[in-house]
Amino acid sequence: MKKFIIKGVSFSVIVYFIALALQYYIDSGLKKSCIDHNNKEWFQLTHDTISYDWIIMGSSRAWVHISPKMLDSTFHAQSFNMGIDGLNFPAQNGRYLLYRENHKKPSYIVHSVDLFTLSKPKDLYMFEQFVPYLSHSKIRQATQWYAMFDWRDYNIPLYKYIHRHNMAYEGFLMAKLDTPCENYKFKGFQAQDRMWDKSFEQFKNDYPKGLEYDIYNPSYQLFNQYLANCKKEGIQVVMVYTPEYFEAQKTITNRKQILGTFNALARKYDFDFLDYSAHPISNDTLNFYNSQHMNFLGTKQFNESLKQDLERIVARNSK
Repeated sequence: MKKFIIKGVSFSVIVYFIALALQYYIDSGLKKSCIDHNNKEWFQLTHDTISYDWIIMGSSRAWVHISPKMLDSTFHAQSFNMGIDGLNFPAQNGRYLLYRENHKKPSYIVHSVDLFTLSKPKDLYMFEQFVPYLSHSKIRQATQWYAMFDWRDYNIPLYKYIHRHNMAYEGFLMAKLDTPCENYKFKGFQAQDRMWDKSFEQFKNDYPKGLEYDIYNPSYQLFNQYLANCKKEGIQVVMVYTPEYFEAQKTITNRKQILGTFNALARKYDFDFLDYSAHPISNDTLNFYNSQHMNFLGTKQFNESLKQDLERIVARNSK
């Protein structure tokens, strides 16, 4: 009986390490695959040796609104847009902390804040991008805020691929490639050549009395700690509320409270908060493809305004 148990344990250990090695191989391929359009940015942030002077953080309103090219040319610096589509601060923070594990601190962070930044995390939108990084403690902690993965995904080798049937196959095929799949973003940024759609009209029909977005206290505390750490490290954070279509501003019943929260945090840490809610861009649907996202035309105009404000801030901080 004792021999049987020893053989069983030995066999299990061997299978475990074989599965672990296979998972490592598949993950190396997934990091370069086209299975998620964000993979190129994750690969760059974890494989490149560049430590960026400016980092752009936020949700989709960061990655389609704020141009690293503008920052690079204006400040003769290296910048990168870490905006992460459809996800609020815990996921944003996880990506930033993963980057910081092997990179020097930036001088500035331009953090695009919005109505969802401090809301309660729900579904893990576009979960595929996180799968090859679940072994990293920072990504494990970040993804645990959302409804997607459980202990089996983090601890049982190969189990995490069951969420999408072709994921393991895709990673296996891509493992031998040297560079990630192209997604045509520039340092994480991609202006959108799109016209105004009908989603805002549908939103008004669905919520005729408006909608309230929560400020989830654990998310608020995490964001507060992030700002405190930046202050301690001497990183200047510029919070930016990018333009949104003016009629949409009337539909959020606690919008004033949310913006007031960011204002208060900026004052607390002596950071800047640039609120572009009243910018002329906000008055014309020609500048947007939906109520929350500017298109190419709006983004081009906005970056000119942001450039001027950031130049003023940098000049003041240089004195």
